Amino acid sequence: MPTPSSRPGSASASVMPGEKAYRVLDGEGSPLDVDEPLSAPAGAEEPLPEAWWDVAWESVLLAGDPPI
Repeated sequence: MPTPSSRPGSASASVMPGEKAYRVLDGEGSPLDVDEPLSAPAGAEEPLPEAWWDVAWESVLLAGDPPI
């Protein structure tokens, strides 16, 4: 099995033979440092809507024990 190769100065950059390496750039086109975290895109923190099966299950539970 081939061993991954890494570039000097890059702690987590390992590329297997046949794979393509990509660099993450900031808004000005400069490469991000390895220590810089990526920010979430706008709207990523919005909560997901309630799943339809959760609503249906609540209906099943209510049918088995209706309120007085």
